[in-house]
Amino acid sequence: MKTKSIIIAILFAIVLSVTSNAQMIDINRAALMKSTNTSIGLLHGESPTKCIQVLGQPASITDQFSEVDDATMKVYKYGNNRIWFLDNKMIAYEILDNTIRVGAVNGQTFKIGDPMTVTIIKVPIDPRQPGRTRDETRYSFLDFRMSIGSGTTDGKAFRALSVAQLKNGATNTDGRLELLFNASNQLFCISMLE
Repeated sequence: MKTKSIIIAILFAIVLSVTSNAQMIDINRAALMKSTNTSIGLLHGESPTKCIQVLGQPASITDQFSEVDDATMKVYKYGNNRIWFLDNKMIAYEILDNTIRVGAVNGQTFKIGDPMTVTIIKVPIDPRQPGRTRDETRYSFLDFRMSIGSGTTDGKAFRALSVAQLKNGATNTDGRLELLFNASNQLFCISMLE
């Protein structure tokens, strides 16, 4: 987890240096929900009891030592998805299959396999020469800012990503949401990290 945290921190710093200002989203837009029920969700900081209420019994529960926190975390596994708890509070998740949705309870959600939108627009080459244009490809996913370019994080090769810092109301948190897209422009990994 320490290596993963360092890699993610470096990646996050690179993305922030590319964008002029950090993308912020409210923590309520990063809730975990069953794909079949988006009326109840699990938010950062909530308990394992709430996790089971929202997602049901996990396939397994294991212990994992966190060098960063110098403490033992509980890892709840649901299919290919993992949710980490420290001191009975959800601190992170990694979603790798479409059995869990992420988003706002009773609102906009997304899941593994959702496509990024690719749009080709005509852009003027020189405003002094009307009619001369070039094609420019624009990428979007809901209202998340996208960074296009191949890379690897935690052993996962991506073609595009979006990283957003999480806030709780007006208060910034240490959490961030990371969305990774493959060469087919599909979302293949959703991570919430502290």
